[in-house]
Amino acid sequence: MTSMRFLHPAAPAAGRVPRPLPKVRVTHFVPLAMFFALVCTPGFTSVGPVNMSVGMFPIVLYGYSAAAREAYNSLMPGARQVLTFILGVILAICGWNFVTAFGAEEFIRVFRPIYGHASGLAIVIAILALSRSMDGAKKARVMCLIIMAVSLGSTVLIAPRSYNDRYPGFFKHPNQLGLIAAMATLYFFCEMMSARGRQRLWLALGLVLSAYAMLLSGSKTNLLIVAALCVCSVPLLAFQRLNIRAALNETYRNLIVAGGMLFIGGMALSLTSERAFNVLSTLLSGEQEVEQYHSINSRDHLWEESWQQGTAHPLTGVGSGQLMLDGTEHSHNVLLDALRTTGFPGLGLTLLFIFAILFYALGAYKAARALQRQSGSRQFVSEVRGSLVGSLLALMSYILANQMSDSFGPTTIPFFYMYLGFSLTFFLPAEPGTSFVRACRSDTLPQR
Repeated sequence: MTSMRFLHPAAPAAGRVPRPLPKVRVTHFVPLAMFFALVCTPGFTSVGPVNMSVGMFPIVLYGYSAAAREAYNSLMPGARQVLTFILGVILAICGWNFVTAFGAEEFIRVFRPIYGHASGLAIVIAILALSRSMDGAKKARVMCLIIMAVSLGSTVLIAPRSYNDRYPGFFKHPNQLGLIAAMATLYFFCEMMSARGRQRLWLALGLVLSAYAMLLSGSKTNLLIVAALCVCSVPLLAFQRLNIRAALNETYRNLIVAGGMLFIGGMALSLTSERAFNVLSTLLSGEQEVEQYHSINSRDHLWEESWQQGTAHPLTGVGSGQLMLDGTEHSHNVLLDALRTTGFPGLGLTLLFIFAILFYALGAYKAARALQRQSGSRQFVSEVRGSLVGSLLALMSYILANQMSDSFGPTTIPFFYMYLGFSLTFFLPAEPGTSFVRACRSDTLPQR
């Protein structure tokens, strides 16, 4: 690479047409690969509260920024407007997090959630920069998925440490592993159900590795979410088809397959995490009331404390990233944690962020089906529906899980942004130079 900004086109001379961005080479994927490998192993690549990925952050941000800007300008108008709004909300959240630092007990911890968002956006920037063609987008996705699958697949090799029968893998806590593995399981499931031929075997391997890691984590919240969303994914995938009869036939067939997979997963859970299997069995059978479950009771205490601290400091909270009174890192509910740490303004921004993501996911799903009729769109290739729907469901899984778990933690939120980046690549031109202003209607995605 002759320059750090390796995807930046040379400045054109006066009066000349700007030259296209150079072709993406294998070496252009290296910075993202190194950065993402560090993101996938925080339990082993962190020094205190700081992950070593911070050293690669400026390289990724600066190296991919020019090409990412070109990709951003090429997004179809509706997607670009929604993304602009989401980016504005994220910047407002990070800015308000910094404001809350002035009343925080541990100043350094304020930067943990800020860096979580920043590292996630760096991954989005890199993915967009590498996705100026369908082949580049596919390579970027495959590279990230392989790194993540290796990290998840190595879980069984790492001892449970201090969590009894629950495995944290390369992460700091089993719930973090469960949350990340749940998103990966949904993505691989959707990809596998819509893939063909030999590719399906590789996706099945990714599905097995991510599902096994999720079972080893023993995260009951994520197990239930994945089971529900896997069933929901079947009609969502099928009705991306334009032929209704073919969509109905696929729905019936894949519901049987999904049911069989969930049954096998339930049996495997009894072998990998007997305690989680027993808890879910008693709860689902009605033998134990949800209110009597000890994990719910402990969360009730954390939620009550979070509400009290938030209402006691309604403007700025106790400070972004601050620990709870008993040393717990978060409130096990993203909304109450936002209230506790950043006050009511932070809570409002968090709600706005969640609604913006939900708005984007709904609009992207609807747009994907409409764009199949457009030859200038990447949705013209029907095989991409598994990746798109899988990415959108991974976003939904993360939001749902954070109502009981990680609270948009800096360790897990980069993976959320990774799937956001995956989904955005399908709203870029099918070929370099193809304009979505000509190829697609500007109202295909809802406007802001």
